[in-house]
Amino acid sequence: MKNDPVRVRPAEASDSQAVFQWRNDLAARLNSRNQELITQNTHEVWFQSVLHNPDRHIYIGESNGKAIGQVRFDFIESSDSAFEVSISVDPEMRGQSLALPLLLAAEKAFLTSNRGHQFRAYVHSDNTVSQILFERAGYRIDAVSELTSNWLVKEINV
Repeated sequence: MKNDPVRVRPAEASDSQAVFQWRNDLAARLNSRNQELITQNTHEVWFQSVLHNPDRHIYIGESNGKAIGQVRFDFIESSDSAFEVSISVDPEMRGQSLALPLLLAAEKAFLTSNRGHQFRAYVHSDNTVSQILFERAGYRIDAVSELTSNWLVKEINV
């Protein structure tokens, strides 16, 4: 089946369970800074705080009427207008070439109503799939951060 274009919308409280499942997917955990599983209670507190924090923005991607993943933008306090980008795709939807259109649609939606001149994605050095995704979206390797050990820092000026 051919996928419809990816559309994004701001996350809502009703998206909590789907985001919880995506965050706790084994591949997502292995490629996260904190690799431990997240409890339901910890997730609910975190998710509600994200929804109500003006410096954090989470978008849900949809294709063919189904939620396919999320992209989150977190303001980096040590910057003037940089946001860290995080993406996760529903494990059932992986391999369908949806991550790039999801990321680009979320960036476009974010920039229509928010400040931001730079996006940064911290990608684990072994996560070649995400490295390729961000490079295809126009990100470039800026540096390997000492603070993030084996994570590559990728930045884009927008």
